[in-house]
Amino acid sequence: MAFWSRRMLPKAYRELFSSGERTLAWAARPEGGLVVATNLGLWVDRARIGWHEITKAVWDGSTLVVTVSEVVDDTADPVVVADSAHLKLVLIDPGHLPHQVRLRVTGSIVSSEEQPDGSRLVGRRMPGVDGVAWTRWLSARP
Repeated sequence: MAFWSRRMLPKAYRELFSSGERTLAWAARPEGGLVVATNLGLWVDRARIGWHEITKAVWDGSTLVVTVSEVVDDTADPVVVADSAHLKLVLIDPGHLPHQVRLRVTGSIVSSEEQPDGSRLVGRRMPGVDGVAWTRWLSARP
């Protein structure tokens, strides 16, 4: 008799992972496909978004809205980023996925300070990389 049963992520998704990448939580989408949280990022439509690339994630009980940053100026120091379009992910039986997303996104932030020009200087941990990556986040696209 099994005391504990765990849903297994389909092999087709596990084969996408990098060496050392492990599943934290996952949920299906009504239109097909999965959303998978790993120690390195959030997989949506079989593409990984690093935790350091997600500026916001909001869960409303059925939909996870994820805002991903987009590089606006990679020649600046620090790199300038702004929000790109929101990903609205309706989830079936989300389990711990929203909680894991919240933990990983907030846990990646080391420092966040508003600047006089209205931008925000943000230091974030990047999964699998030592040190802190600094960006200047614009709340509105230029």
